[in-house]
Amino acid sequence: MVKQIQQTTRKKAVEQLVKCLIYNNLAK
Repeated sequence: MVKQIQQTTRKKAVEQLVKCLIYNNLAK
């Protein structure tokens, strides 16, 4: 259960990171 929550949190964090990278690339 705890591992599943950690994986979900990490997945969301990665998605946020990807969105930030894409946004920064578009902003250039």
